[in-house]
Amino acid sequence: MKKHILKAVNILIILVILYLTFTFLAKIFHSLSWEEVKSAVLLIDSKMITLVAILTALNYFIVTFYDLITVKQIKLKIPYKKVFLYSLTSFILNNNLGFGAIMGGALRFRYLTKIGMSPILITNYMILFSWIYWLGLIALSFVVFLFIEPGYSLSLPFIHFTIQAKLLGLVALIIVLIFFILSFLKQKKIISGAILYPIAKPKILLLQFTISTLDWLLLGLIFYFLLPNHSIGFFKYLPIYLVSQITAVSSHVPGGTGVFDGIMIFYLKNYYEVNALVGSLFIFRLVYFLIPLAFGILLFFFNEFYLSKNNYRIISIEK
Repeated sequence: MKKHILKAVNILIILVILYLTFTFLAKIFHSLSWEEVKSAVLLIDSKMITLVAILTALNYFIVTFYDLITVKQIKLKIPYKKVFLYSLTSFILNNNLGFGAIMGGALRFRYLTKIGMSPILITNYMILFSWIYWLGLIALSFVVFLFIEPGYSLSLPFIHFTIQAKLLGLVALIIVLIFFILSFLKQKKIISGAILYPIAKPKILLLQFTISTLDWLLLGLIFYFLLPNHSIGFFKYLPIYLVSQITAVSSHVPGGTGVFDGIMIFYLKNYYEVNALVGSLFIFRLVYFLIPLAFGILLFFFNEFYLSKNNYRIISIEK
């Protein structure tokens, strides 16, 4: 009964977030001059777009280490080439088409089943993988929100953002500390029968935090470099980016479409013209999502061919 209530509350919160953001965006788009948006897009420096394209490629390369670390943690011997293929395909398609981790999870389940993993082992794999995805966001939130400058605030209704941010940073710090304490306390063996201990050894945990933090930080840089004239400093921009990402990820909308955009426009319109922001968001969606999607679809068919033509089995599981 409690699970059903929590699920209903979660769905209600998501619907409220979607309603508020899309209502806000509807008002924004109604007053937009599309000619000015087009001009804003054309004014974005081509060198910046090239830099963003390079950072996007680097970001997609880094996220494949989520799967590689998980493979190492569970002590599976799978060549990196195979891990890279199914990881990159899953990430790209999930970013564009998946709700939450549904698309990426389904693709990983298919590939991991093909290489001979049992359902229990795949479940363990997905739990460990999910942890890594959130670790960087937690770590980055700790650093940014806990050490945010005292005078910095965002106009949230009824509550001063600095107070809320520092509380969020404190919670993130506590979570990080709990992870590392458990990492030192837990026994080193990761799998015992069907039981999984999700906290990695300290060295692996540190690597998980590093890779995930780099992922979230790079994504923040990608959009920041598309902003015109950088009227806002990067460290002043970071809290806005994190609030937008946390809300977008929580909404389970593919790529945070609409949610991320709406919150970024809401806060950054104090620093930039809305037309310029929409232009930057358009290029961001094109370079980070749509162009990789075309590549991801090709990768998907290549993977299907590769799976059918090759012996795609696990070599062994270390004891």
